Amino acid sequence: MVLECTNFKISRMARLLKVTETGSWRVALQAKIVAHHKASGGTYGSPRITADLHAEGEQVSVNTVAKAMRRMEIAGV
Repeated sequence: MVLECTNFKISRMARLLKVTETGSWRVALQAKIVAHHKASGGTYGSPRITADLHAEGEQVSVNTVAKAMRRMEIAGV
């Protein structure tokens, strides 16, 4: 499901998955976090991933990224 975030609109995914748009925003954010983490070879932590997300125009805090990474059990080196 994480990979599908890049192919469908958030509102459509929310409707199909029967979740709120906020919930699907989290899914999309998690997909972006995982993508940045993998692209770094697993070395980037929440501060660097947050900076990369900001560079993409995403408005998210370091704490939100850190929480998401803890939930997904991924960490930087």
